[in-house]
Amino acid sequence: MMAPDIPESLPPAAGAAAAAPPAEGVLLREALDLIEKLPIGVWLLDREIRVLYANPQAHVDSQRPPGSMVGRRLYEMFPALVGSDIARAHARVLAGGVPERFESFYPPFDAWYELRVYPMAAGLAVFTENITERKRRDERLAAALEGSSEGFFDWNVRTGEVVRSPVFARILGGDPASLEPHLDAWRARIHPDDLARVDAARDAHFRGETPAMELEYRVRHEDGGWRWVLVRGRVLERGPDGAPLRVAGTLTDLTERHRRDEAVQRGRDLLAAALDAGGMVVLEWLPVTGEVRWIAGPERATRLDAPRSFDAAVAAVHPDDREELRAGLLALARGDLPVLSTRYRLADADHAPRWVELTARRDAAAGRVVGVARDITEEKRLEQQL
Repeated sequence: MMAPDIPESLPPAAGAAAAAPPAEGVLLREALDLIEKLPIGVWLLDREIRVLYANPQAHVDSQRPPGSMVGRRLYEMFPALVGSDIARAHARVLAGGVPERFESFYPPFDAWYELRVYPMAAGLAVFTENITERKRRDERLAAALEGSSEGFFDWNVRTGEVVRSPVFARILGGDPASLEPHLDAWRARIHPDDLARVDAARDAHFRGETPAMELEYRVRHEDGGWRWVLVRGRVLERGPDGAPLRVAGTLTDLTERHRRDEAVQRGRDLLAAALDAGGMVVLEWLPVTGEVRWIAGPERATRLDAPRSFDAAVAAVHPDDREELRAGLLALARGDLPVLSTRYRLADADHAPRWVELTARRDAAAGRVVGVARDITEEKRLEQQL
């Protein structure tokens, strides 16, 4: 069976009128009406840089009355353009036919503009947008960031490009121009032992499991050493599929804080060694919460570092000494005693009781009681032998 011939076009249904395309003149008028209403300046220039057309916004941006520029040379009306980067761009596009896009400051108006210059048969099509307010906001932000101790970054997740503030670069010991603006370069700086944690925190935030990324880790400084930094960031923009597109955040140098913490820890280690040599522990009791903290000293000294509450610590005391110790500590916490100095025994069902000497005082400003406990069991044994 042969297929029937199919006509190239079907006749309109009965009673239906064929839709005619809009006339060319109608489209042109609509396009011109749109251009007249655009919030950006539109300029058509001939090859001598005479104005062939300028829309209303172009007159506003150039501070000229409507209809006053057509037929006049641009550089005669605005002599400050002669020799400027704008004039040089006009010449390059006319000569090479390659469009250009750039920002330029025009001193007579104290204004910044973004310009897009395109070649056309008659000369040039130029689109201008006054970006002065945006530039001033950027300058204020840059000044604020410059005065801050925190660096700022803006990461394009799709391209991997990372824009950083000058402070960010200084934390790493360089300048913005010396830092490669790509995520791979940043990852190469992260300490190998920290990289897995960084990736895990980032992935969790990208999946929406955390409101932000906040992580301390080490990065390589320009001098070859390692710096501790705190990185805070969050996704600012996601695509239709929820994939992150843009991340912004801050970088804080924590190196000095870590050095101080390490120095404090070394001091505590030395104190612990000294206390260990003397068979002592340091304790802190917070009467409001009942919490007991054992700051330094070995467990073997008094075995008092196991209880973490006041009641548990007192319960570890020999029944014959328990109430006297409790009463003394409570009196000290109330401020009835300036210092508590006492000796008591620790209960031990499997061994002979161990003797402890406690000296404690009240730290009213900090709301705590601090003391030193010393194992005096051997001293007691020697006393009993004499």
